[in-house]
Amino acid sequence: MAVSGVNYDLEFRCNADDAWYTCAVVLEHGNQFRVKFKDFLQTYFDEVFTVTDFNTHGEIEQLIRKFRPISKPVEDNECSRLTEGVTVNALYRRQEDARYFDAVVDAVQYKEHTPDKCVCSYLLCWQHGPGEGTITAASIEDICFIIDGDIHPKVSEFTDLVKQKLKGTSVQSQASFSVFLVCDFWC
Repeated sequence: MAVSGVNYDLEFRCNADDAWYTCAVVLEHGNQFRVKFKDFLQTYFDEVFTVTDFNTHGEIEQLIRKFRPISKPVEDNECSRLTEGVTVNALYRRQEDARYFDAVVDAVQYKEHTPDKCVCSYLLCWQHGPGEGTITAASIEDICFIIDGDIHPKVSEFTDLVKQKLKGTSVQSQASFSVFLVCDFWC
């Protein structure tokens, strides 16, 4: 269930299960970044990051790569765009569980159909999640195109705060090191 006043306009690759979820991001208290999942009203499902959680620029880049624009479901008349080698976001089903993970189209079994109803079958090689490295069949209803886009403004705002903190830490470390060298030499 979505919270009113919050824009659920991103996907986030969740740390807990490695799946992609529709989310909103909120900057709180000037140094806390909250990822709110659209289908989970309870805040204990939120992922919360603070400026102090990050110690390197590499960690910041890892966080940025966990966000992207919402994937677009493939329409029946777009099935010809699903060709071998295309990376997609698709529904991975296992028993009673179904979550979205990235996969590469390994093969396509084209079947003649009308533009209104695709009956083709797609073999997907899962890139992460519980099916990583395996190949399973999927229908068009379970497949989405991954959309490229710019970094979301709220993500950028938070990562800029982290970079400022890292820059300040770096300056402090250099100053401490210089004082240590002078003291070591003269003391």
